[in-house]
Amino acid sequence: MRRPVRLGIVAAAIVAMVATIVILQSIEEEPETAPEPTFTADDPDRVLLLDNPRDEIARIVIQREDGELAVRQHEDNRFRPVYEHDVAWNNSAVNRIVSGATSMSSRRVIGEVDDLADYGLSDPSAVVIVERTDGSQVRLSIGDRTPARDGFYVRRTDDPNVYSVFDTWITPFFQDMNQLRIRSIPQIALDRPERFVVETLEERTIRAERRPEWDEDPEMGFSSFAVYEPFRRRYQLNTNWIEDLTEQVQGLRIERFVDDAPADLSDYGLDPPRARFLFADRDNRELEMLVGSEAEGGRYAKFPDRPSVFVLSGAEPIITVRPYRTVSAFALIVNIDLVDSFEVETVDERFVGRIEREEIEGEEFPEEIYYLDGVEIEESAFKRLYQWAIGLMFDLEIPRDRTVAVGAREPIATIRYHLNTGSDPLVVSFEPYDANYAMVVRDGDAEFLIARSKLRRMLTAFREAS
Repeated sequence: MRRPVRLGIVAAAIVAMVATIVILQSIEEEPETAPEPTFTADDPDRVLLLDNPRDEIARIVIQREDGELAVRQHEDNRFRPVYEHDVAWNNSAVNRIVSGATSMSSRRVIGEVDDLADYGLSDPSAVVIVERTDGSQVRLSIGDRTPARDGFYVRRTDDPNVYSVFDTWITPFFQDMNQLRIRSIPQIALDRPERFVVETLEERTIRAERRPEWDEDPEMGFSSFAVYEPFRRRYQLNTNWIEDLTEQVQGLRIERFVDDAPADLSDYGLDPPRARFLFADRDNRELEMLVGSEAEGGRYAKFPDRPSVFVLSGAEPIITVRPYRTVSAFALIVNIDLVDSFEVETVDERFVGRIEREEIEGEEFPEEIYYLDGVEIEESAFKRLYQWAIGLMFDLEIPRDRTVAVGAREPIATIRYHLNTGSDPLVVSFEPYDANYAMVVRDGDAEFLIARSKLRRMLTAFREAS
């Protein structure tokens, strides 16, 4: 009995040994399997594809067909694109890239696929490489958009599975340098303006400034701003131009940057600039730009204290404005409270409007009696005539290449205002220019034209009231 027992034991041992060898061989020959997807604890249906603590990310490299973009963490713990020039970056846009590289998850596992090309992953549209501070890295390939256009197919290089990820996570990786730059226009308080300067394409400088508080010029009483250039005398500012300008400044956009180290600014029409504008508010904030040649989408432009050249849209109406449009077009407008009398004269006629004022005890305003040519008339009738006189508005600027001879011909009409301020009378006359227009003459000088028909209508109103 002992021999069969020993033989049975030996046989069993041999069987066990063979089984062990087979098991060990099968373990050694089994191919390495990819790591199982990691599911998040708070959402068992969501697969965590990227999990990189922000402070452990050294660099993010995005490889695309249009080039490579790298974002690096600096000593101040901020991420900035790797770029040879010192420019201002949009931190929000950069942080969207960092956020996507820090944590990315998917709720839809496509799994292993037969052909990566079906998902755009055989030739990815982008490869994202996250380099960690410990030297390790993870690579993520981005393929085609999903049929619903709400996501992208992605795949980690250490995972054979394909996943669908919402485009919110992916689109930041397709931003280019222009989109990562600060492209906003410096903000100023256009509701609290102080100074406007526009050097137009026609090489004329428009300069308007807020009038000082001590300025009591009766001609400026209806405007807190005066236009000092390009005309030979100052004029009230046209408030419509300011309203339009406010909208135009708000519509300025930096479309794209084209050169951060221009070798020759004249290549962009910026040396010298074709135009320039400067706007300042009462808090001493300024917006100044140099504007150059036309470009696709706008004009080349730059800030005067920065080297970068960009394409600016929205500047055209600012730099092509006709100076005539920036001034109040009234030939001579004076507040009636400053006037004791006024005269309208022609070669053959003279009309005199006069106001008598008598202070009344206890009353804030004096009693006023109105006269036309020495005859008392109703207040409403007097003010209609006064409106005819001060309401005359010029229509055109006299061409700069046209020489005019002021005083060579008898005026069609002259209006003279006598003030109660003790200052000299204010006078405007209208001298013939051509068959349709008359020159608006102030202090022996003329810069604008008015239609003769306006003068005829004014004179008719005075004749009918006499």
